[in-house]
Amino acid sequence: MSEKRPRQLVKRDALIEAAARVLLREGLAGCSVRAVAEASPLTKSALHYYFEDFEELLDLAFRRAMDEFFARVEVAAEAESDPVNALWAAARTYLQLGADRPGRAPLLGFEVQIQSTRRGQLDSVREVADRNLAFFTRLLRRTGLSEPEQRASVFLATLLGALVRNSAHALDLEIFLAEAALAMGLPRPPTP
Repeated sequence: MSEKRPRQLVKRDALIEAAARVLLREGLAGCSVRAVAEASPLTKSALHYYFEDFEELLDLAFRRAMDEFFARVEVAAEAESDPVNALWAAARTYLQLGADRPGRAPLLGFEVQIQSTRRGQLDSVREVADRNLAFFTRLLRRTGLSEPEQRASVFLATLLGALVRNSAHALDLEIFLAEAALAMGLPRPPTP
């Protein structure tokens, strides 16, 4: 994008925010130029002015949606002073945020990853995956458990699997967390 003035940046940001809302509400299949324009104060032609193509807007919107998601997960972890409780608070929030939009938020990352793979443009997906892994590695490192990087990788894969499983069959969150703790050799989660 060529250099834009502050007012133009505000309009560009409004389009990114609108696209993020549409992505979270409708998923990738429902996120079209028309849907974004209808969710924003701007027109469809503005999308073409402010972005190289619609895929650029989708990548930025996906990052924005994931930033908001991570912010909520991080707040939940930071609210706990005990490192083990912080890990489980983050896991609960991670899974509950998906449950409030069945079929949408949990699967959005997978939808975007599939489309990005087909386009050969994985920067946004990698950035989100790396952020996930770094966050859970930090949380596990604070617990003092051995091999926090490896545990974080398995823990994250377990959470992602639970999101997919929960979209088909409702998951009892506390039973799942207790099973995950047992399978991974982690301290049991406290009951909320």
